[in-house]
Amino acid sequence: MTSTHNHWQVYDTSEPLLQWQLAVPAGPSAAAELVAEVRAALLPLVTVVGADLPGIDDALGRPGLFSSTITARDDRGALVDVDSATAAGDAGQLLRRLEGPALDAGYARRFAAVGHPFVAVWTTTATTTARFAVTVAFFATVWFDATDAALFERNQARLLAARSALTTLARRRGGLLQAPTTLTARG
Repeated sequence: MTSTHNHWQVYDTSEPLLQWQLAVPAGPSAAAELVAEVRAALLPLVTVVGADLPGIDDALGRPGLFSSTITARDDRGALVDVDSATAAGDAGQLLRRLEGPALDAGYARRFAAVGHPFVAVWTTTATTTARFAVTVAFFATVWFDATDAALFERNQARLLAARSALTTLARRRGGLLQAPTTLTARG
């Protein structure tokens, strides 16, 4: 296998690599306002297509529902900002395209899996509850892989900006955010 330009990965699993959980007290009348605030806070990481946040079934079934801008290495090894919308929101497809024919087929199946967004966002809030809950699920390691210092610095800045904005939102609204910034080891 030829040396790859990008070391970040998208595993062949339907389970997210990491999840953030946001819970904020809110009545049904505040849901639209909270959705707008969450969407704005997440802009450094992900844009959700459509006016609302999807439920889990829609979020996991449609990678094109989400668009993320990441920094990656192009075929010459240069740093480029890439919008995942160029691959229909599919992180694995984008990684395969960036690496081209040099990407080993076995590696591509395991670590450049097709069918996952970089980030998926969904809400589990029913309009009758007094709690607004949002999950942010990560399917790619691009924000967490420190193998390439220049990539890590640029992508981690996006992760930390979104986390900071969600933390501010949670504090202002009297809610709770659980948002780790490091992955646990994968077996």
